[in-house]
Amino acid sequence: MELSSKKVLLVHLRMTGQFYFSSSNQPDEHVRIRVRLENGEELRFRDTRKFGKWYLVDHCEEIIGKLGPEPFDPSLTAKEFHRMLKGRKRQLKPLLLDQEFLAGLGNIYVDEALWESRLNPLQVSSDLKFSDSQRLLEGIRLVLQRGLKNLGTTLGTGKANFYSVAKRKGRNQDELKVFRRTGQPCPRCSSQVKRILVGQRSTHFCSNCQRRRKKCS
Repeated sequence: MELSSKKVLLVHLRMTGQFYFSSSNQPDEHVRIRVRLENGEELRFRDTRKFGKWYLVDHCEEIIGKLGPEPFDPSLTAKEFHRMLKGRKRQLKPLLLDQEFLAGLGNIYVDEALWESRLNPLQVSSDLKFSDSQRLLEGIRLVLQRGLKNLGTTLGTGKANFYSVAKRKGRNQDELKVFRRTGQPCPRCSSQVKRILVGQRSTHFCSNCQRRRKKCS
């Protein structure tokens, strides 16, 4: 948001952050910030889990300049993505969660994208072949498009779960292939879905479909 003071206000919604307009005085225990508008309404920031972040800066680039490319950026071709992966020597799971490498992926969608591309979360990025990188980029875009179409992922019924501003649950949880499906059959090969910790993050994958391979030339 560009302010009259020439400052820029940036807001990262994180997992449960929401904006909505209200002219009601009805209390809401999860509203963290109220911005009073000239027409008498309030722009309210509601955040159940309190993960959202606000930044007041002189220029947007102070914050977003640190981010990696967006997955749907047309300039992010398979060739460019392969170059990026080869330039890092990190396990795929933590690398894809690194917002300075690629912006916009969270834990659920990384697990799902790796399953779609048949890649092991522990696979080292610099060891991938071009075909692996191409398949991974396609998998990332596929799971994000699916999540958008299904209006997000709501796991459970608690207040700390994802809901739309209209308080509707997402539907994407019904189409997850491996995330939180520990012990269930893989939809592709029927092997058991496993759960491990990678970089202190819960990680779900099929050890049969997503076998870790030796270094590729």
